[in-house]
Amino acid sequence: MPIYIFQNPKNNTIIEISQSMNEEHVYIDQDGLKWNRVFSAPTNSIKGTSLDFRDNKDKEKWDTVYSKRYSANKNKNKK
Repeated sequence: MPIYIFQNPKNNTIIEISQSMNEEHVYIDQDGLKWNRVFSAPTNSIKGTSLDFRDNKDKEKWDTVYSKRYSANKNKNKK
């Protein structure tokens, strides 16, 4: 199940909640306080290697290695 991030509007505490994709993505604590949902960029991974495109080093790795492999495999599958 996907993990969703919520932030307490009073004290800015952040928690991660596992919810089904079919559920309404809301979190209400035991006191009845509705927490705000936090949206974040997903991480990418290629064969177990996690890439963070906000990091210049990972962008360079994608440009020099992974994009070439991706293109080669994509073209190979077209034949």
